[in-house]
Amino acid sequence: MRTQHRNQGFTLMETLITLAVVGILVAIAAPNYSELIKNRRVEGSTKDILHLLQYARSTAVNGKANVTVCSYVIVGNSLKCESSTNWNNQIMAFIDRDEVANNICNDCLAEGASDTLLRQHSASSDSLKITTNGFTLISFKATGNLTTAAGNIQISSNTQNPKATTITLTNSGSASAKSS
Repeated sequence: MRTQHRNQGFTLMETLITLAVVGILVAIAAPNYSELIKNRRVEGSTKDILHLLQYARSTAVNGKANVTVCSYVIVGNSLKCESSTNWNNQIMAFIDRDEVANNICNDCLAEGASDTLLRQHSASSDSLKITTNGFTLISFKATGNLTTAAGNIQISSNTQNPKATTITLTNSGSASAKSS
């Protein structure tokens, strides 16, 4: 006697319906995931810059020296602060030991340099915008206070609904971040 075996598996119609449902779910989720990634970049960059500022202030107090934070360009073996409120490029903190107020970390990239490069924040991605409200550099005195005016650093994503975070610097040198 012959027994009839039923094929186990999915029909073509079941497979097509499943693929259509998965496609719709991916189409809905992908834009939200993209926004999530951009928001995380804003948060990460904010934390990095906030830590850089706190480290610079702490070093100024502990080392009893002026420490400068700025966006920079490389000039030979030196790093020169840019005179721009756009901080999308690299950001550095350095001790200006030669006490020349020229906003240059002299020979920072050479051994035995007079100025000391403390830290760098690598260039942000193209999806971020980092700007200041008028200042081009931040300088901490050995007391921890600012030698420059207090101000804000705004970090935002270049998206339709940008998430923005503002780092506020007070004259006493303290820094705090607030999301908007």
